Amino acid sequence: MRTAERFTMASEAVAYARQGWAVFPLAGKVPAIKGARGCLDATSDVDEVAELWRPRPDAGIGMACGSVSGLGVLDIDVKAPALRTGEDATIDGESALLELEMTYGALPPTLMAVTGTGGRHLFWQMPDGVDVRNGQGLRTPTGIRSGIDVRGTGGYVVLPPS
Repeated sequence: MRTAERFTMASEAVAYARQGWAVFPLAGKVPAIKGARGCLDATSDVDEVAELWRPRPDAGIGMACGSVSGLGVLDIDVKAPALRTGEDATIDGESALLELEMTYGALPPTLMAVTGTGGRHLFWQMPDGVDVRNGQGLRTPTGIRSGIDVRGTGGYVVLPPS
């Protein structure tokens, strides 16, 4: 466990890189690298990560999903009714996930992070030889479920403690 005196966003980013997660600095939810190519600039090289955070030690931490980090993420989106618009106004990710679990069974336990809007990120190890792509709306045999996004190759998530 790291002590409070030594905690920085940079040290957390390095800790993620040590786990093999490809990370990059964020300003809010946006990549904060000059000439950035978004999550394509992510790296799990500890020395490179330390260097990326040197000019901005308090930058948020983004993780590129998919094969580069070996992780896919289900993004369960929850927004207050005042923030919802259009067709998605009556369905949130938690409701959609509950419906799917009632049909197909509960998801197994996994690493989870609570998002800034009160949603959840559920992290899954990517299967060998399978390329799960980034996409909005979980596609199921019964249609697209709004409020549940798949974060795979080409996508990224904001990591705690950002």
